[in-house]
Amino acid sequence: MPLDRNGRAHLVDAEIARLRSFAPFDRLPRALLERVVLSARLIFHRAGETVCHPAAAEDRRGIWIVRSGSVCASARLDDSQERRGELLGAGAMFPLDAIVSGSAASPVYVAAEDAFIWRLDDPSIEALLGDAAFIGWLAARLQADNDPPGMANAEPARGRQASDRALPPPLSAVG
Repeated sequence: MPLDRNGRAHLVDAEIARLRSFAPFDRLPRALLERVVLSARLIFHRAGETVCHPAAAEDRRGIWIVRSGSVCASARLDDSQERRGELLGAGAMFPLDAIVSGSAASPVYVAAEDAFIWRLDDPSIEALLGDAAFIGWLAARLQADNDPPGMANAEPARGRQASDRALPPPLSAVG
């Protein structure tokens, strides 16, 4: 049974509220958040399923945001070896470097547990990239992620700014 206008508006409001609990969405205008929510695809991934793979044509340009559950970024070193990376929890957005470069993500992202993931495609990405608050947050995150450990201006949790408190740090970094 399709939702009526009130039901749909209630769901959109609920998803906007959920997004607002994470940086940088807590700083974005409602109209932009509504556009993002209405164009996002909410996808369920069982634990162990690939969420985003650099070789998949449909994954070449997209942003994923963990709504619930967790995702692990990993890199395949060769056919027999894999290096596991960050465990990303609710609110984590990936792959940040691919947003800027427009190229495919380098790690493979796999659901570490059952997870609901929002997927954003070009129209939403372009809208986000047109917002100064989003661009400022993205630039700060990319800089923090690329700073060597022990930088004087780095803060705990991979250099996140105090204004990014709503964005949870990675759940773990597995070596």
